[in-house]
Amino acid sequence: MAQPDPYGADHQRRRALAIEEAYNTPCPRCGLPMLRGQKLHFGHTRDRAIEPWSKADRIEHADYDDCPLGGNTAAGGVLGRQIQDLQPSRVW
Repeated sequence: MAQPDPYGADHQRRRALAIEEAYNTPCPRCGLPMLRGQKLHFGHTRDRAIEPWSKADRIEHADYDDCPLGGNTAAGGVLGRQIQDLQPSRVW
């Protein structure tokens, strides 16, 4: 049996509402205001790569275009690399 889509209708509905409420509030990553026209992501306080059951719960800048810290995209890349570095290249 297939798993439900984690980015399905419920996620899209919650994201749309959260984005509207997030405009003109500070980004949780960099503290700069999130403005209309900027790319915003629905991020996780507890990273999904570590806790797969966590739900997106905050809006944040998407990338370097608007966030000096790189936003959600850069944070995901850093975490992915850290996880990859912890995995051995083979079983010894």
